[in-house]
Amino acid sequence: MAERFSQPAAEGKRQSPSRIKKTKNMRTHLGFVSLLLTLALVSDGPWVSLSRSEEKAENIVDLQPFSRTASSPVRDSQGREGLATLVNLNPNINAWYLLDLKWQGSPGGQAFHLENSSPKTQSLQLDPKGLVLSEKEKKSLCELWGSKPLEGLKPALDTRLPYSPLCATRLYLLNPTKGHQTPLEKVTEFLRNKIPQGDEIVVWVRDTVFGYLYEEKAEKKVPSKPAGEPPPKISEAPIPAWLDPKHGNLLVKPVDLGITVQGAGPDGLVLGNWYSARGNPGIYVSVIIPKAIAPEILGSYKKWVNDLNRVELGQLVYLIAFDLDQFDLHYVPGTTHPSLGCPPIYHVK
Repeated sequence: MAERFSQPAAEGKRQSPSRIKKTKNMRTHLGFVSLLLTLALVSDGPWVSLSRSEEKAENIVDLQPFSRTASSPVRDSQGREGLATLVNLNPNINAWYLLDLKWQGSPGGQAFHLENSSPKTQSLQLDPKGLVLSEKEKKSLCELWGSKPLEGLKPALDTRLPYSPLCATRLYLLNPTKGHQTPLEKVTEFLRNKIPQGDEIVVWVRDTVFGYLYEEKAEKKVPSKPAGEPPPKISEAPIPAWLDPKHGNLLVKPVDLGITVQGAGPDGLVLGNWYSARGNPGIYVSVIIPKAIAPEILGSYKKWVNDLNRVELGQLVYLIAFDLDQFDLHYVPGTTHPSLGCPPIYHVK
């Protein structure tokens, strides 16, 4: 049948309108069938987890399509028996694990958030006494609930450290910590979560009332004057900023910086220069005022960057640099925000 309607018309003859319509319909159906076959072939892809079930995700674990779960009976040092469940949130990354312990005779269970300190080389498996840490051919038992109390989860919980070491720092327990909120942050959260169009109120207050407050604060607390001797050069620090010669030798005294720096004189910091943060190797601090930036920079990319207005040109900017040879960057969710959920305009099924 498909061959009949896909054959071209004989030379010198026209196909009837009904036949042309049937041919188009057949091609449409064949294209639709091809699309279905393609979807069936790739149905094991990671994106399918968003559509293959209409159940709403109730927690962050439900949003992990690659997670792997293992369970095993366990026994603690007092002879209690229970069940341990270990969830590797993403074996491809192998960094975060969730450990759930349920003991006979105890209502509910306990959940622990673990971080693997060597995700590229170290794997975790359950054992009746704890976790087996495997790295290449070497295996070692970490008795998190066994007969070695110092290796256990309870001492790590009692430290109340955000990252408490376990198993000689081969694992870390992420303890929940209570976030700090200022009165302003509490009001902002209330408006955004409880008041219709509360976010618009927050944006209006930020751009009007607080805009004037911080503008006045910066104008009053940024006295500057010509610098004397140039600051000491730090070979590990970033190169100084490229400034306008008219403003490049000015001292600024940032009252609200809150970071003690080395090499700064009593009159403040030289614009665009970098200073070491005292007691924090690999961290450097600088301050700058936009109007002091070299005209070659301020006047560049006119098609993509808008000019700064008079107020913006006079604002004080704080800059902090981190030497990435001494630090690792990681993403960790805040203690309060962001909360789990989708914006109201999106509907994921």
